[in-house]
Amino acid sequence: MAPGGIKRISTLFRSKSHSKDPSSSKKSKHLQALPDEPEPPTPTTPTTATSTVNATSRRRGGRGGTRDTYEDLLGPVSPPARSSPTQFLEEFDQPITDRVVVVTGASRGIGLEFVRQLSQDPRTLIIAVIRNPETASKLVQLTSTQVVAVHADVTDEASLKAAASDVARISKGKVDLLINCAAINTDAKRPLAEWDAEGLNAHLATNVTGAVSTINAFLPLLRKGKEKRVINLTSGMSSLAYNDPHLGLDISPSFAAYTISKCCLNLATRKYAVEQGKEGFCFVALSAGWVRTDMGGPDAPLSPQEAVAQLIKVIDGLKLEDNGKFLHIDGEEIEF
Repeated sequence: MAPGGIKRISTLFRSKSHSKDPSSSKKSKHLQALPDEPEPPTPTTPTTATSTVNATSRRRGGRGGTRDTYEDLLGPVSPPARSSPTQFLEEFDQPITDRVVVVTGASRGIGLEFVRQLSQDPRTLIIAVIRNPETASKLVQLTSTQVVAVHADVTDEASLKAAASDVARISKGKVDLLINCAAINTDAKRPLAEWDAEGLNAHLATNVTGAVSTINAFLPLLRKGKEKRVINLTSGMSSLAYNDPHLGLDISPSFAAYTISKCCLNLATRKYAVEQGKEGFCFVALSAGWVRTDMGGPDAPLSPQEAVAQLIKVIDGLKLEDNGKFLHIDGEEIEF
């Protein structure tokens, strides 16, 4: 993908109400995703990205027209050709929303479950940021409302800035809540003495620099939001107190590269809390606990559904005085 390029997942929606009563159709602006295997859209033969946008626009009609179905634009689109997606986004008739939430790492695990549960509120717009659209089939198949998938790599600043620019058009220029879930965790059993610079730097690039780059890209939109909340998903194992050699804990597996990167993310969270707190922001490092995901493994005690339900409860209960805290999934504060 060219730097700054963007790809959106093609998803079909239909309005919840199919009533022929004009007054009822005007009131029902919320959209609901079609079932997992939707009927294909009306066949078209576009030859370029521009013709795809125009064909889709004609099929949707004007703002006052009926919209039984519409489809998103497929990419990728490089910066020189950004006029086509810009045209599309300006025509995107997003339902009225009170809250805009951006979730990174949204194609699987905890990120996907955040999208699933938060989208149950019809007045919440979810921007699901994903790195690999080709492996995001579960996200496409969500039968929830208000979900828009955006392609961006957290290790590519240009793609993040392009995504934030497009999100600004979709969300009317604001984001209320950013949840950074994107992370990698490889070779959990390898002790730190056996790690090389390439492997360690890969974890830092995604888990630390990637989160910082994401925050910086969306910070202008967060400033215009009501909540001004940023949640960095971390791990209780990244606590310096937990890794105290005098405690005699047998920490196995090591999770060396992962926990080091999350410890750095915790400090980055505090730096933002200090620097942005005067603007009414609330930055929190939030531990999800041990969850049965690809990363957590099959032996974890919590399902993604259970974990995210608890995490959302903590997020919704945050106050300004929580800015800069390191919290566990149960809301208890963790020692840095």
